[in-house]
Amino acid sequence: MHPAVVTAVLLLVGTINTVTAWSTNDVQKMCKDRSLESCGRGCEAGKWIRLDCDRCVKYFKIPSTFQGAEKYCHSVNAELVSIHDEEEMILVMCLSLKYNSNSQPQPFWSGGKRSGGGFIYTDGSKFDYARWLPNQPDNHRGQEGCVEMNVGYWGSWNDNVCPGKKDFICQKEA
Repeated sequence: MHPAVVTAVLLLVGTINTVTAWSTNDVQKMCKDRSLESCGRGCEAGKWIRLDCDRCVKYFKIPSTFQGAEKYCHSVNAELVSIHDEEEMILVMCLSLKYNSNSQPQPFWSGGKRSGGGFIYTDGSKFDYARWLPNQPDNHRGQEGCVEMNVGYWGSWNDNVCPGKKDFICQKEA
């Protein structure tokens, strides 16, 4: 392919990713239009928020390594969160906004992790949706095996080193 065509395609992809990045105002507006319903059925009422018909989620403001976050989720009979579509991503952003008082995106762990040439979720569900930052995932220095969200922009994903400490979101069956 001609170098000018490759450059144009890369610029277009970068523009699309920039256009789809969410600002704090975007997230606040999206969250205003959605209710974060407490879960009662199968989850602790008032403490977990409904993500979909089958799952409830909870934000843990406990900076942990990926493995530490996964272990903590297991201790409360849960898994790190898996995201399968845009609506789930928006609800997770709303939950993150609720627990971060400065209204700026704070990175947190999801249940995504590198496996072979791709990614899987620790709950065993299919890795079928992503919002990667431009040029991500890049597995920098071959050491980035875990997926963090809210990197630089609301809802943006990055692969990062698993020993880094971040907040996390757990999910459990409703």
